[in-house]
Amino acid sequence: MVALWVWPLAARPFFFTKVNVGRIVIYYLKHIHRVGFGSPVFCEPTLVRLHPCLGPGIDVQSTRLQVEPNVPKPVLQQDLNGNICWQLVFDDICVDLKITITSRVEVWSQSQSGTQVLSPSAVTVPMMHLESEQELADYYAEPVEDSGLLQEFANDINESGDGTTKNFVNNLLWGFHQHFVPAASGEFWQDETTHAFAEAARTMNIPARLVRGYKAAKADEIESRLEVWAELYLPGAGWLGYDPVEGCAVDESYIALSKAKTLSEIAPIEGNYRGTQKVPETETQIIIRQAVQQESGNSIIP
Repeated sequence: MVALWVWPLAARPFFFTKVNVGRIVIYYLKHIHRVGFGSPVFCEPTLVRLHPCLGPGIDVQSTRLQVEPNVPKPVLQQDLNGNICWQLVFDDICVDLKITITSRVEVWSQSQSGTQVLSPSAVTVPMMHLESEQELADYYAEPVEDSGLLQEFANDINESGDGTTKNFVNNLLWGFHQHFVPAASGEFWQDETTHAFAEAARTMNIPARLVRGYKAAKADEIESRLEVWAELYLPGAGWLGYDPVEGCAVDESYIALSKAKTLSEIAPIEGNYRGTQKVPETETQIIIRQAVQQESGNSIIP
């Protein structure tokens, strides 16, 4: 077995910043992924995208990776989307594979008052972008697929509102929650619903990306889970998270692991194997323990 303990790549600034914090939560995360191949196989190089994202609202205090059977030292790297991930290179055959990641993260929700004042070019939809943001907009606002249905749905949402970006986003979020989430929902449908939500936003020239991460269970929920939500880029406010399956904005119970334009780019574990045609048996266990919750107004965050 190999174990790798990783401290955050970016050190925290050595000064104090005063921010308007609504809630601070410290989470202990444990993700166990088991694969039983049934016979000896050779695993090809594998990417593991289960390192919590660094960014506003989250402080990754430590992360530890364990792999069984033993592999040479995993390589910590960034993929093309800037996500932190491990590359595993196996030097021997294996019958069973076990990957365990444990992390400690601090998440806080900041008051959105005063931070969602949009740039003049972004107040209405279809959205216009400043020249300095055009490269980002050209990539993230370009739909992946040509869907007349989503274009029509987005147009109907816009025409039924007041034409402002905030109104469109809120109505689009509620529209997907009401009409696109199937009664018998599963992981596949949740992912596809979020993808469609992002695509609909892109038809109005709103940059959108997909986020895979943990949804920590709240008091009225049964278990924590791995799921996908969306982030929309609103000039003046930045990237804001939305969960069309739940019909809500993202809060401190969402812990991001990877972000990209398409679903295939945020696969939690990406790899292949050779040696058998049997379908492997897989099992995933996610344990999230909440250590500290602090309600606060103006807090000092080191």
